Amino acid sequence: MLTENSLANVFFVGGVGIFKKLFDVICVCQTGKVYKRPIILYGKDFWQPIKEKIDTKLLSYGFISEKDIYLTKVIDKKKILMILY
Repeated sequence: MLTENSLANVFFVGGVGIFKKLFDVICVCQTGKVYKRPIILYGKDFWQPIKEKIDTKLLSYGFISEKDIYLTKVIDKKKILMILY
């Protein structure tokens, strides 16, 4: 229900629960169970190093394709309104 009724998914800095929900949303987008919507990671200082590491490892192991790397966007507060509208 979370991903079916949304225009975008925004994830803020958090703990283990945030990562679980983030990977759940990415998985349903990759498998085509929901239409692809922007997945926004808010807080560049926190998310950028994590995203780079995850993308590099998952791509090298063959768990994601090149196009799936672009499912998520890391932003700071100035860009959030531009992406959502």
